[in-house]
Amino acid sequence: DLKHFTYRESLIEGIEKSFVFKGDIFKDFDRRRVVAFLGPTGVGKTTNLFKVASKLILEENKKVAVISTDTFKAGAGDQARSYCNILGIPFQILSDPKKLRETVDDFDFVDVILIDTVGRSHYDHWKLGEIKETLRLIDEIEYMMVVSCNWKNKESYNLIQKYRKFFNISYLFFTKIDETAYPGTILNLAYKTKLPLTYISTGQNVPEDLKIITPERLASYLLMENE
Repeated sequence: DLKHFTYRESLIEGIEKSFVFKGDIFKDFDRRRVVAFLGPTGVGKTTNLFKVASKLILEENKKVAVISTDTFKAGAGDQARSYCNILGIPFQILSDPKKLRETVDDFDFVDVILIDTVGRSHYDHWKLGEIKETLRLIDEIEYMMVVSCNWKNKESYNLIQKYRKFFNISYLFFTKIDETAYPGTILNLAYKTKLPLTYISTGQNVPEDLKIITPERLASYLLMENE
């Protein structure tokens, strides 16, 4: 009805004015991009990295390569390699962290390099320091912070702030919106951290369940509207 429509439009306007929306960060660019996906275990870094890769290949006609620094989790490399084989794109597991710069330079024929980092607890500063040391020679790197919507607000905020001590986070990527009844987490974190919003994962299908975060989409989540 009209009352609901007016409220919805006001909500969208308020959201639009309050937060930074980056949209599709790969829509238009004229230089090679190197983006590292950061986050703890279990938030969906690897799966959602390949949603982005699929979108770049299928919709943007871009050349993509994937580098994995995760040599710790059993089967992590196998999952990533399987996705790369399906997509027909180059893949490299980085067994020696000192060779990341060399590996990135070897992929000079692609438009985008996506780096799948090892999942680390935000309370393990030593391990976060190791990731930073691995990535530090890539001056052009952008950091995509992956956050699960089904985490509690306070813990998600702690996660981001502790990672920020090590990395200059470029964007927020939210996952598992389909697994929570409290989508307000996105607004709370965007407001507190002032970080730009990019993508949101609405399910496990690759790449169909990758969406762009927009004021309209956030309003729909808050109003519990079915998309």
